[in-house]
Amino acid sequence: MHDSLQLTDGTVLEVTVHRYPVDTPTRAALIDLLQQVFPRTDVDWLQSMRGMYADVLTTCNVVGSIAGLPAACATVAFAVDQPEVCVIEDVITLPAARGRGIARVLSDYAVEIGFNAGCRVAYLGTTPRAEEHTSE
Repeated sequence: MHDSLQLTDGTVLEVTVHRYPVDTPTRAALIDLLQQVFPRTDVDWLQSMRGMYADVLTTCNVVGSIAGLPAACATVAFAVDQPEVCVIEDVITLPAARGRGIARVLSDYAVEIGFNAGCRVAYLGTTPRAEEHTSE
């Protein structure tokens, strides 16, 4: 799935949806994008992108690109059978692309995917981050 959307600042955002399992070159590009902002070690993105959970969970990664370069992404996941609730997670925007509303656009797009599949509720999944403390 591929769409072109215009952001409020006039920038064209190319939106591409990758449904898991994804092909090997796409996997590498998605993991690279995620790790630029979200260097998590508690998630095995590779296993899910290979389709490890595809028999029970539909997962789609929504990527927004500007001028051909990936700038942001959001992931939506919901049950294969009787989808009622979807979770939006791994929402990231590269620092150079922030402040344009891209995360909101991609999150809305991901929610729409879930609702089109039959979901009635969407949750934004979050992961607690350790805060850095400095002594003065």
